[in-house]
Amino acid sequence: MTYLETRNNIFTGVTREQIEPFLLARGYFTEIDILPGYINPQSLVNITLTPLDWSKQIPRTSSIDILIEKPDKGLRKFSLLHPFIYLHLVSEIMTNLQVIKERLLRGTNVRVYTIPSLLGYEVSNEAWKHFSRIDPAKYFLSYGTVAIADIYNFYGSIYTHSISWAIHGRDEAKNSARDFTLLGNRLDKLFQNAQDGQTNGIPVGNVISDLAAELILKDVDELLTPTLKELNIEAFRYKDDYRFICKNKKDARVILDKLAVSLSINFGLTLNQPKTKIVTTDEYSSSLIKKSTDDVVLPIGLSETTVKFSGAQFYEYLQMLKRSSLKPLGKDDFDEGIKKVTDTLRNVTSGVIVISDDLVEWVDVMFVSIMDAVDLGMATSGYVYLLLDFLFSEIEDGSIKNNLIDSLIMHTMDSANVTRKLWTYAILLNHDSEKANSYALSQESPLFKIASSPDIKHINVFTPRDNISDSDALALDNFRLINFDLFGRISGSTKIFTILEDDIYESLSSSHYDD
Repeated sequence: MTYLETRNNIFTGVTREQIEPFLLARGYFTEIDILPGYINPQSLVNITLTPLDWSKQIPRTSSIDILIEKPDKGLRKFSLLHPFIYLHLVSEIMTNLQVIKERLLRGTNVRVYTIPSLLGYEVSNEAWKHFSRIDPAKYFLSYGTVAIADIYNFYGSIYTHSISWAIHGRDEAKNSARDFTLLGNRLDKLFQNAQDGQTNGIPVGNVISDLAAELILKDVDELLTPTLKELNIEAFRYKDDYRFICKNKKDARVILDKLAVSLSINFGLTLNQPKTKIVTTDEYSSSLIKKSTDDVVLPIGLSETTVKFSGAQFYEYLQMLKRSSLKPLGKDDFDEGIKKVTDTLRNVTSGVIVISDDLVEWVDVMFVSIMDAVDLGMATSGYVYLLLDFLFSEIEDGSIKNNLIDSLIMHTMDSANVTRKLWTYAILLNHDSEKANSYALSQESPLFKIASSPDIKHINVFTPRDNISDSDALALDNFRLINFDLFGRISGSTKIFTILEDDIYESLSSSHYDD
């Protein structure tokens, strides 16, 4: 059985009992490692809302936006839906589960690598590896050309009405635009009202938005199928990324044109021109072969059993990661390289961790190098902040630590990236609680209100335009948006890395990481 057949069988067999708890907890926000805590609102399972009366106006709500740097440039926006809307979206999916499954599993000539993940199974690196490397390579001996395509600003460009078009057909949906007996129209209205009535774009970061996107793209796949059959083209899709394995450049141009027309005419979407191209199979294969951080040797002395953390060596490691990140295929190398270090530090459970004497001498320039990587969008995950917490923990000179803490505060105070500020706040709590409190008071972000005010009602950080019924408002008082145990995936630890060392290197006998 192939990789895709296995995953599709899992999707087909997943039960209602598995799906609903997933949607009500982990499906609410699917991004990991961007916050010093985790959004996993188990409380949604225990909240029951009054069924919607579709003959009346549905309350409009606003989402909470989370901005983070993209690995290459600019900011990426994720959104937390108001629980009132999210719970009703879950209800619609569960009530119409069989229809959704049938729409997603209908046959086309496009192999899709993201459908089975949507209702309880995460998309893994394994899915991307099969999509981008293993499965296309099976055809490289017989085919000479690869067409690569990506949809421009896909989630941000989805017209909410097109969700109904994808489920019921464009003509039927348009002729019955106000008929809320149709599932598509109900989903359309709920997505609009998740964003204060906006019809352009759907929120990013939750499973049901992914589901809506897949319904639309399944329609596109169906429109491509006759051309794929006629030209004997092998097609693969991972979310809005397409790979077409073609016999020649002419066929590649035909299928890209067909994709562009299908997107534009049917859904008002466009291809991302810089990321859409035609290459030979040899060029495609060569592009996948790069020096990965998996092959990069960590700073000298850093291993699974004995870690000698040298400031000079680590600074050179940072510079190497930054150089690698500037290469066309290296945009994730900085994050991956820092993750290797933090994983190594946290996994040294037997053996020793030695902090070299030169750490303090180099810590200023290391800090500047790390912050520069953050500013350039090379460091987009939380791993750099785990590393900073480790460095701060090893500085015994109070004035040096104080200066670095002040520099971190100044560096993040005016950032548009709220996750960067939350990580800063988490570090401050570990090292200077007074400054942590002052920092929190200076912030207006709803997530900051939650992080710094344990007793706040989480539902109060949302600002709906329209009133929700008294009974629903009372039920939503129990909503807990985020389990904001700062550094929450490291339960009970007071700092990220606890290093045990003696005055004499030879007598250093153990190290421990609190997990």
